[in-house]
Amino acid sequence: IATNSLLINPAINQSLPYDTHRDLVGVSMIATQPVALVANKSFGPNTIPEVVAAANAASLNYTSPGPRGVGHLAGELLQQKAGIKMTHINYNGSAPALTDVIAGRVPLMFDIWHSAKRYVDSGELKLIAGAGSERLADAPQVPTIAETYPGFDAVAFNAAVVPAGVPRTHSRQAVGRHQRRSELSGVQGKSTPPRHQSVRKHATGAGRLDAARDCALAGDRQ
Repeated sequence: IATNSLLINPAINQSLPYDTHRDLVGVSMIATQPVALVANKSFGPNTIPEVVAAANAASLNYTSPGPRGVGHLAGELLQQKAGIKMTHINYNGSAPALTDVIAGRVPLMFDIWHSAKRYVDSGELKLIAGAGSERLADAPQVPTIAETYPGFDAVAFNAAVVPAGVPRTHSRQAVGRHQRRSELSGVQGKSTPPRHQSVRKHATGAGRLDAARDCALAGDRQ
């Protein structure tokens, strides 16, 4: 089972001991987790255009659960599309980063939505925008970044991959068994939304993989 790192690593590290595209074959997207941009409750801007204006007016910091992760590179992608400059503040994990955003030490954070949502619900943070191509299912009143910058799509994912050379029929059978077990155990019903959204169509999965690759390459160009 692969995560965003599968595509991020080769985009920023040219000396990997394997070739992602040659040695591994994608079988299916299994699940996605929405990403969101949240802010300290006292942070002035409330929308993406206002965040961009603030970044143009003065130095602006943001954080994420860790360097080179989907949150970090979502910020790099926003900088590229908006033509702004922000500084990423490194943390080792979502919890310490959220603690400092709540405390006001860092104003903004890209995080997995289910991780930050409880603090938005409690009023300790505010939601600026969803980072996916569609609005967050449980915050449909809040626009996405893509509504300001078309094509923006940052999402965390779990995908099934196999070594190159494994017969396609075998790999698809394995994925089918995994999906059936998830359905029987009630994982889909319990976790959608906001935690996980199962993706059954391979075309949709391929699009998500492309979006993750674009996000990684944006970070590589900074």
